[in-house]
Amino acid sequence: MNINHRIRKIRQELHMTQEQLADKADLSLNFISKLERSASQNLSLENASKIAKALNIRLADLIDDREKNSDVEQLNYLLSQLSNESQSELATSFSLIVKSILKHK
Repeated sequence: MNINHRIRKIRQELHMTQEQLADKADLSLNFISKLERSASQNLSLENASKIAKALNIRLADLIDDREKNSDVEQLNYLLSQLSNESQSELATSFSLIVKSILKHK
């Protein structure tokens, strides 16, 4: 899968519109649209980095053509949308759940 298709796939898995991605990456909607449609659209390292940051993934993961765990990517994105306080509360709750599961094994 080429980088253009990976960008679209990850964006869609995150339930993000092209407009939202363009805004978060500080790129034009036209650029994102053309990029996702055409493998011939030029993508600079700077713009790839902006897109990776907007998708909340590492640049290496965006460039790497091996499949990634999209559930983890989606969870990371959703967590990044929470306030620090909510993230902390969720981390505490998750930790208790995991400890409980491990205790019963």
